[in-house]
Amino acid sequence: MFRKILRILVPVAILAGCVWGALWLVWNQPKPEMAEVKISLIQVLGSRLKKTDYPVTVKSQGMVQARTQSAILPEITGKILELSPSFNEGGYFKKDEVLVKIDPVDYQTALVVAQAAEARARTALAEEQAKADQAQEDFKSLTPSGISISELALRKPQLAQAKAELSARSAEVVKAQRDVERTVVKAPYDGQVLEQNVDVGQFVTSGTILGKIFAIDFFEVRLPLPERDLGFLKLPAHYRDTSATEIEPVKVYLRSKLGTESIRWEAYVTRVESAIDDSTR
Repeated sequence: MFRKILRILVPVAILAGCVWGALWLVWNQPKPEMAEVKISLIQVLGSRLKKTDYPVTVKSQGMVQARTQSAILPEITGKILELSPSFNEGGYFKKDEVLVKIDPVDYQTALVVAQAAEARARTALAEEQAKADQAQEDFKSLTPSGISISELALRKPQLAQAKAELSARSAEVVKAQRDVERTVVKAPYDGQVLEQNVDVGQFVTSGTILGKIFAIDFFEVRLPLPERDLGFLKLPAHYRDTSATEIEPVKVYLRSKLGTESIRWEAYVTRVESAIDDSTR
């Protein structure tokens, strides 16, 4: 019996001791110390705002292109006899330098034939002029006054035909001379060869592309810009106001690297495309 009572009292005593200990800790907990918080002042440097102009730099990338690029085409048919040493890919040439020579024999022969025909037409015109003058003199001396005579009797139609024939033969001479000149293809400007498509001995016809060249006096760079940057630039728009003759040009600074060397050029915006790329805006 005593053991049963002891088994019940011991846990109850332990539980009561724990509760008492917890209550004692709650009742006797230390009071927190009150501390004064000092307010720290923040120093601020201020200034009055003023409206000023600020240069905005807009960046873009583009590819250098020649302003003038041409395809060399012969205006006659023939065999190539000679090519200039400069007429090679990458070669430089001067304006009016001979680039290609085409066999001129057939065209020189045509020129001689045309000149002979012109000489015959000139002789025929002189003879017809003499006949017309003689007919006029005969009419004045043999025909009574007041009688009219036809233009055919005065040989005026024959004289007009002879003059027209001479004009036609002279035009053929001019064409033949032009064809002879066209056997020599000259450079239209100072430039460089981009492509060479023919060589010595090749037979070419009118319209055959002999090569492609480009001028080296000016170059252009097409610079695409997003819509959000257009407002920062005063782009030339002569088409909007034809009376605006003095427009401040927009400066462009071009930079490129050739190996380890950095090169810088100063350029200007000369025109603006009137289209927007639908895919990139």
